[in-house]
Amino acid sequence: MEHILEHCQNPWKNTCHGEQIKLYIQFKGETIPICEHCWNKIAEQDTEW
Repeated sequence: MEHILEHCQNPWKNTCHGEQIKLYIQFKGETIPICEHCWNKIAEQDTEW
């Protein structure tokens, strides 16, 4: 049986495949995983949700 790891699905950097999931966000009605590296970048931005 193959174990499939969840990977980052950062909507602003769709090339990320990080597996160290930090948290999940709601984006366009879906719950998506965000890795630690991407979350640090997103958190630094002045983006309104």
